[in-house]
Amino acid sequence: MRLEAVSELIAELPATTGMAYLLVQHLDPLHESFLTEILAKKTAIEVETATDGATIESDHLYVIPPNVTMIVAHGVLRLRSREVGDRPYKPVIRSLAEQHEHRAIAVVLSGTDSDGAQGLEEAKAAGGITMAQEPETAKFDGMPKSAIATGCVDFVMPSKELGKELVRIGRHRYLNSDTPPDGLAQAEDSLNRIFRLLQGRNGTDFSHYKQTTVHRRLARRMALRQVDGVAEYADLLIQYPDKVQALARDFLIRVTGFFRDLETFAGLSETVFPALFEQRLAKDPIRVWVAGCASGEEAYSIAMVLLEYLGDRACAYQKL
Repeated sequence: MRLEAVSELIAELPATTGMAYLLVQHLDPLHESFLTEILAKKTAIEVETATDGATIESDHLYVIPPNVTMIVAHGVLRLRSREVGDRPYKPVIRSLAEQHEHRAIAVVLSGTDSDGAQGLEEAKAAGGITMAQEPETAKFDGMPKSAIATGCVDFVMPSKELGKELVRIGRHRYLNSDTPPDGLAQAEDSLNRIFRLLQGRNGTDFSHYKQTTVHRRLARRMALRQVDGVAEYADLLIQYPDKVQALARDFLIRVTGFFRDLETFAGLSETVFPALFEQRLAKDPIRVWVAGCASGEEAYSIAMVLLEYLGDRACAYQKL
């Protein structure tokens, strides 16, 4: 992440927004960094070097020090020495997504790495907002291009405009509430209009999806479009059909990971597998079907849990 891009973005941040900011950058581990002092002269917010155990305060910018990995845990920063192969961007964005879900905003600026792209996918999967610098305005376009290629970036702008958008979206009620906007559940007619548009566009009936997820994803898209009413948003989808596909992609975010839902895998070991093998003979085949698997992590995770459950018995079964 380049100093010029960061400087342009933070120059647009007013002294008070109620948000906290984390800056992660590749820094030379063998040299002292003066990044905190440099950035403090370019913004109205408080700038400090991140320290392990520091409580995160609003209207502060925390700059990662050299040669560490940083995450967020229950309102404090956790730092550890970086090991060989560690990438600094993904861990912090992942922790933000896990801890703050739809309140997380992830921004990728000029740079040459690609791990920020994976972090953006996780942020968006959690309901967060994602941004990337317009590659043509970036001194090094590798990071923003990698991020944009995921299809998970909500805003692509020059860094100065990203700063302005960050302030605007940060004030939206979507990021400042634990529940979807009032009226979504009651707007049945408008919701049905949206479901029909979605089904007509890509053939998927979302009306039976988990309602809390549907409402949260709708609220997210409405926040991006600066629309408050469901009826108004339905009208917008009719006017701009390409936004229908964008909403469908939000419902069907293809983000995966090993053992992503720990409670589910614990349920397999504690409940499902014991019932499955209670009266099963070694000659009986075992078939596991993983539906809608994005890139294989779920299937491999189930296989590993199954093998761990079977232990020494695994080799006795014909098919796994």
